[in-house]
Amino acid sequence: MLLRRLPLLALALLAGCPEDVSPDPPDPIPELPLRMVGEWEPALGAMVAWPLRVPEELAVEIAEDDILYLLVDDETARDEAEASLLDWGVDPAHLEFVVAPGGDARPWPRDWGPFGVFDEDGAYRLADPTFLTYPLMGPECDGALVPDPWGTPESCEPDDLATGILADTLGLSSSQVPATLTGGNFLNDGRGTAFSTCVILEENEEDLGVTEDLLAATIDEHLGITRHVILPNYASVFG
Repeated sequence: MLLRRLPLLALALLAGCPEDVSPDPPDPIPELPLRMVGEWEPALGAMVAWPLRVPEELAVEIAEDDILYLLVDDETARDEAEASLLDWGVDPAHLEFVVAPGGDARPWPRDWGPFGVFDEDGAYRLADPTFLTYPLMGPECDGALVPDPWGTPESCEPDDLATGILADTLGLSSSQVPATLTGGNFLNDGRGTAFSTCVILEENEEDLGVTEDLLAATIDEHLGITRHVILPNYASVFG
């Protein structure tokens, strides 16, 4: 999601290449009316929630070279988080707080958070899909959604609303995307192609009445995604 550095990119940089192999230069990024930021692109930092669901050491490492954007529920939580982070040796110049009430999905901002989009003039904004709950189903693409055991649309509503607060905090504009694109199941290459498993079709049609054709038109209009590759669900949510 926005502001994260993709772990695969970091590993590739550390691993390097064999001495006798020269990497091919990347193709130039296409000029598009809208371009969703690719999973592989450099980032300013990472956004995580407080209380931490990631190791303390990871939060400290993020803040060493980049910005640690920390989601907190209120000013009391901010004071608590700031005291802990300073005690761990985090440079306050590499720390930025986003105060926004959280719901049941707060610990996983990748799942409910925004996508970054550039327009043809290079202006950057946050695109904000609808987040209801986690879409769960078995391995068959013609199956039905099963109830989310971790939350309801009501209990996750604060998380769905948090993107607007995040945009205001960062001084960015945001735009609503009338579709559910739960993070982790909407991966894109930064060049107009996105990849999802077929549960994304069921969650949009069942929860929002958004058909597959309408979903394709929506992500084209709001994200610049012109090719949406739908894959089978790779595993049962029960196994």
